[in-house]
Amino acid sequence: MLKDNDNKETVSRSAKMRQKLREAVIEDIAEFGISRTTHRSVAKRANVSLASTTYYYETKIDMIKDASFVLAKTHLENINSLSRRRRNDPAFVTNFRDFCVRSIAASLSQNLRVQTVAWQEIMIAAARDESLRSVAVQWFDGLEKIWLEVAEGLSEDVDEASIRSALDCAAGQIFLAQQFGFSSEDVFKLLDYGQDIVDRIDKIGSNNSNLLDIPDKKSGKKAQATRAKIIDAAISLIEEGGVANVTHRAIAAKAGLAPTAPVYYYKTLGSLLQATQVQIFARAKERYRSVMAGIDYDALNVDQLADLTSAVFMREVTEFKGVNMAEFSVYMDFQRNPALEPVMRDVSLDQHRAWDRLLKKIGDGSRSLDAYLIYGLFIGKKLRILATGVRTSDLGRVRHEFCQDLEAMSRGKYLI
Repeated sequence: MLKDNDNKETVSRSAKMRQKLREAVIEDIAEFGISRTTHRSVAKRANVSLASTTYYYETKIDMIKDASFVLAKTHLENINSLSRRRRNDPAFVTNFRDFCVRSIAASLSQNLRVQTVAWQEIMIAAARDESLRSVAVQWFDGLEKIWLEVAEGLSEDVDEASIRSALDCAAGQIFLAQQFGFSSEDVFKLLDYGQDIVDRIDKIGSNNSNLLDIPDKKSGKKAQATRAKIIDAAISLIEEGGVANVTHRAIAAKAGLAPTAPVYYYKTLGSLLQATQVQIFARAKERYRSVMAGIDYDALNVDQLADLTSAVFMREVTEFKGVNMAEFSVYMDFQRNPALEPVMRDVSLDQHRAWDRLLKKIGDGSRSLDAYLIYGLFIGKKLRILATGVRTSDLGRVRHEFCQDLEAMSRGKYLI
């Protein structure tokens, strides 16, 4: 029978081991993505036996869920620390906008990069896996509560809709900042000091040195049809489980093709993923254009743009939910695969310019920065609503929230 002090030592060793494994899980998720994280990879990173991971976590999802809840708790504590610092040092954060900017910048800092990337991966996984849904709900609901308390502490008249908008925009901006290679310092330059965002994005978006050679399409209708089958199969595999699902062998099986066919048309997995990425965003662009077709842009106003934006958004999170999850998976994988960066950045630059034109149609006060903010808002709102299960309450607020945000942006008065 264990003595009391022996029992305490055993509990302490167990707690330390579990913490060590959690940290390894979070680092693995950030580096490889959830689909590539395994008991074996975690054991290797933690420098423990495989038996240790299976002892504490019977299944992979048990391992992911435990690390996810701890990561969520830590993230909420970090945000709370900003709030506490503001109370102790009023000059640290003087208004709610300042708090939002600092929160975005902190998420992009070097010491929080691993946690931020792991958080993004978990939110995307929650959109696919109901067992992780409670983590996403806890995360977003907890952040909304903290941010509302911060706004009230600053004596600012900010309602819950504005808080959700700020959270969505911040989440989307973190994705965009990673695509464009923005650091915490860049965030302050862009949001606080008015650095020209178009000039900054143009310089990065023009760098296509990593662009792979994608096979041309001059070899006839049959070859084009086969390529289309390959790309459709790749998109379907990404929808189901992320980019890690995509292999030449898996695509051949999914598309009903000979095992050698995908390799014949796309000799490397990188060129195949790049072609898939191009097609995902090309199709998204076509969906947006179909909604905007026939619009009298000269007569466009805030209400009309809110209607159109809401219509596009609702289709994306319902009818095209799967392909949007694939899109988010691509967002994440480009950070691990430099060959995917040029297309991603060019797409984002194109979206920024499109939003800039629309905002200038509905108001003279909009800034170039607002196009960056609305694009990030659209991305962040999609992530939150997909991750938390496409709740009816959230869908019912979409149109009102977009109208409120677009009205503020048309006057250059958006919260962030």
